[in-house]
Amino acid sequence: MTKFRWSIPIFRMFGIQFEIHVLLIVWEILQIINMRSNGWPWAFIFTHIGILFGIIILHELGHCFAARKVGGYADRIMLWPLGGLAFAWTSNTAKNRLVVAAGGPAVNVALIPVLLAAMISLEVSITNPLWGVQNPLGEYWWLQILWELNLVLLVFNLTPMMPLDGGQMFRALLWFKLGFRRATEIAIYVGIVLGITMIFLALMAGHLANTMLFLIGVAAIMYCLYERQLLRHGALRDESESPYGNYAWSGDSWKTGTKQPDDRPEKPGFFAKLLEKRENRKQLQEIRENERIKMRINDLLDKVAVNGMDSLSGAEKKELERLSKKLHGK
Repeated sequence: MTKFRWSIPIFRMFGIQFEIHVLLIVWEILQIINMRSNGWPWAFIFTHIGILFGIIILHELGHCFAARKVGGYADRIMLWPLGGLAFAWTSNTAKNRLVVAAGGPAVNVALIPVLLAAMISLEVSITNPLWGVQNPLGEYWWLQILWELNLVLLVFNLTPMMPLDGGQMFRALLWFKLGFRRATEIAIYVGIVLGITMIFLALMAGHLANTMLFLIGVAAIMYCLYERQLLRHGALRDESESPYGNYAWSGDSWKTGTKQPDDRPEKPGFFAKLLEKRENRKQLQEIRENERIKMRINDLLDKVAVNGMDSLSGAEKKELERLSKKLHGK
């Protein structure tokens, strides 16, 4: 189990480590119990879960490949109760953000004509996702599940609410016109309003199936508040690499007017302190690593001083060269 992340590595593909969060396992067990209590057949339940995971994985791979396409990199995907998380980093520009955010939904869009062709050729009825599968034990019922889940995930992810793909795309599109800071502020407020709306709808429905809607609303509000803290304390920068993943801001003034951000000193909040501690830990680790490298280089050089260069083995010579380059940042 991965330390601090409560996620379990399951397999590796395309240079990307896939993990599953323990909370997702618990959630799926509860879902299975609920579905069985409603009379769903075992075959339908596990096919439904398998197809859902498959679509989510394809969706997240779309984000990863999009990040690589614009010169970034992606090395991890985690499945958790609210869907999937692709850990992708790129230089922070409006174009890159738009491409990476659109990479996931693009996969769902690409699946639509393929599934339509398959359903038409097999004479499978094309159902409305809101109605559900009409005959869960009929022929090609799994194709109906695939069709419906793909559409539901596509439409839901296009909701203009951060951190969903639609919210990230919404911010990127505003970014082209209004600049990064103003676009982020608007996207944050829209995300909070939509998150509150989701919570309200989930509470009004009062059904177990709407628990996910409630959790997504809460997660969206927390994400937006976190983004606001990062923005206020300058941890988001535009058009530059950032030590905090793909968050970056260049320090531009407002691009929609002449008003400048308030320059008065501000007491650091919780998230600012958290980021500061993280950076301090990183610097301390670098110092310790450099000290270890220096000690090893000194040991090798002492050996050379006493017995000559020929006393080093081929492996030790390569190690000395590698450590020297690493120490001097080459």
